[in-house]
Amino acid sequence: MENTRNTGGRPELPPDQQSTKRINVRLTQEEYEAFVQRRETVQSKDMSDFIRCVILDRPLPVKEAITTYQSSVLSQLAEIRDDVLRIGVNVNQSVKRINSMTDYRDLQRETANLSGQVERLNSQLTTLIKHLATPTDGRADQ
Repeated sequence: MENTRNTGGRPELPPDQQSTKRINVRLTQEEYEAFVQRRETVQSKDMSDFIRCVILDRPLPVKEAITTYQSSVLSQLAEIRDDVLRIGVNVNQSVKRINSMTDYRDLQRETANLSGQVERLNSQLTTLIKHLATPTDGRADQ
């Protein structure tokens, strides 16, 4: 199989597509704050991409506002993700202990502990899924 991936970084662009000119701009504090505020409302890879889009009148994709409901769901998902990572660490540690120990009572305790953690996480996920499946009353921001 042939390697199609570029080694050594990004391939060199043709001379007509290379960015060789540099512009330095000084802004007042108010101008800078307006600039930053406008940049925060759109999706752009970086500052250069944003400035190119503005100068060349290219469309800028607008960031969608996140409602408090979406924010709470995202924070719950982040918490559940952290729990899953912790359980994964515990499973790895338990497997290591299982491979190195002969006391099966300790193994039973470890298994019961992990089972309890998984059940708690399953309960959280079930509650969150039910909450997400419940239709809202039409309000955009809950």
